[in-house]
Amino acid sequence: VSRVSFRVLDQNGNPVPQQTVNFSLSTDVGGANIPAGAETAASDSNGLVGTDVKSGTIPTAVRVTASLAANPLIASQSDGLIISTGVSDQNSMTLGPEIFNPETWSINGVEIALTVHAADHFNNPVPDGTSVYFTTEGGQIQSQCQIVNGRCSVNWTSANPRPQENDVPDGMAGRLTVLATMLGEESFIDANGNGVLDAGDPAFANIPEAFRDDNEDGEKHPTFEEFVDFNTNGIYDDADSDPDYNGVLCCDAAAVATAETAVAQGEDPGVCFGVTPTTSPVCSSEKNISVRDQTVMIMAESYPVITLVDGTLSPGNIVTFEIVGERNGQIMPAGTSISAELAEGSIDESYEVPNHNFNARLGDRNGFDEFWFAIPGDGALPLTVIVTTPGGIENRAVF
Repeated sequence: VSRVSFRVLDQNGNPVPQQTVNFSLSTDVGGANIPAGAETAASDSNGLVGTDVKSGTIPTAVRVTASLAANPLIASQSDGLIISTGVSDQNSMTLGPEIFNPETWSINGVEIALTVHAADHFNNPVPDGTSVYFTTEGGQIQSQCQIVNGRCSVNWTSANPRPQENDVPDGMAGRLTVLATMLGEESFIDANGNGVLDAGDPAFANIPEAFRDDNEDGEKHPTFEEFVDFNTNGIYDDADSDPDYNGVLCCDAAAVATAETAVAQGEDPGVCFGVTPTTSPVCSSEKNISVRDQTVMIMAESYPVITLVDGTLSPGNIVTFEIVGERNGQIMPAGTSISAELAEGSIDESYEVPNHNFNARLGDRNGFDEFWFAIPGDGALPLTVIVTTPGGIENRAVF
């Protein structure tokens, strides 16, 4: 609900009290309205008079027109009000770090910013002040931030603990997961465009309780992976534990009946009056759920293993090297430079490791952990591969 105020003045600019003013909206799309009893009001001793505007269920711009009851030609219109913002829905939340693979495996105190962007069902920014919470199994992370203009950021700092392979089954050393959660609702497709989940809308995206996927397999491990116990029942609840829709924009038979009763009693009906109720799903009594996003970062190493994996070292050939961290086998830090030199002749190719969380343990990819060099026909061996990290550590391997 928004409050809109006007001032009644005479031709000399003086406030006029006790003037009856009528209010109307430029549109009632989605159920936007002036509440019953607030369509008319009288100006006070300062000439001030106001009304309330209740949002509907569809994002739009709306203006309030105020006119004198004694002379409707004397009127004024408010600035535009924007009906848009609600709680975040699941598919409108995004988490990302400024650097995925910082040089931090053996360096403490490096700070990396992570930013959450959050929007509601209509993909408008969620309200300022909405809190987002964070957790990770590696390093340190600030516990929360508050949304401003649809986003907020926290700092992750390199420190112990550093993820090890045996921390969780199928774990991978040097890789950490950051989980961000906030109160929100499940996502749905509004096929008929009326702003609510009702008859005719396709199935919604049912989600389980949020968990931190430390081993990146997409499934909650029953013992080793932590979760957000939203309903505080002490156990992890999968999606089937609550098959109903969790969110405020839902109109099943019970919600529509409640809205109709409210209208009959002269009360606010909410968002479900006049719609055809959904029969599947039904609306959950729990209107919120922990919406979430998570990202993987690499505590990248300063020292590599450089291995010839393809080609023959001789003039005129192309050779490919795998270059990964010597302990954990992950890609090198973002910004690492990779080049090569010959005893005689020059190598044209050079590379910079990208800002990425590519998993070198699961496959090889040129430009991430494999790099090729063309040896000119008039070149002379040996060939030296040079790897220099952003921290200035230079590593050389001679072939």
